[in-house]
This record gives sequence, C-alpha cells and structure tokens, in this order.
Amino acid sequence: MTTETKTRIITLTGRAPIKIREDQWPVIATGDYRDWDNQYEFQANRKWKIDFRVRQHANGRIVVYAVYDYDTHFREEAGEAHKVGQLLDAGADLPAAITCAADELIKRVADGNMHRHVRNAANECIADLPAQELE
Repeated sequence: MTTETKTRIITLTGRAPIKIREDQWPVIATGDYRDWDNQYEFQANRKWKIDFRVRQHANGRIVVYAVYDYDTHFREEAGEAHKVGQLLDAGADLPAAITCAADELIKRVADGNMHRHVRNAANECIADLPAQELE
C-alpha cells in the first residue's frame, strides 16, 4: 500500500494558482449550492454547482476560494465555469474575503438567477467559520 500525499491546485484571482498539500491545509469552512433540472441528478440535462472553501495552514495563512460550474447537454447552449480565490495572511478578515470571492463570481456568472445562490453559498461558508470565543 502506498500513501501518496494528496495535493490540490487552487485558482486565485489576479495571480498564479497555488499548489498545496491537503493534509497541511485543512478545510475550516464550506458553503455550497447544487441543483439540476430532472428528478435525479444522474438524469439531468443541466447541472449547477457552487462551492466555497476556506483552508488554513498551521502557520495561520488562509486560502479562500470559490467555484461556479454550469453544465448543460442542450444543443446550442454553452456551459460556464469560473474559479476565484485569495491567499491571505494570518488574522485576515475572513467574512470580507468570502464576500469578495462571491462578488468576483457574481461579476463572471452570466445567469442573474444564480447570483442569489452564489450569495447564499457564501453566507453559508461565513456561518461555517470557527466561532469566536467571547469572554
């Protein structure tokens, strides 16, 4: 049995992608949206997927990224995919970074009906962040 280190390449906005080791950058918050146009996803002609992820390294650095994917099997209709993200220093304002990622996706997504789902997935990700302990 081999134990390969799992890596991931993450697309960032306005800069080169980064490559991370997943075991060193665990996910600390997520938010998503899924939909399709049939009763079952495997029968779908159209699929929509939105994902937000926040990963944090032990040194405190954080990566916030999001993906929008629209897949269609209809003739004369094009799919659409977008990726955005930011690499942040320790202590960064994570809700603001997630909101910024949502804003970037909304600028790119052609279907205005999906914009509310982008916002909802971002809000779900913000709500999933580790709670701040107050004294």
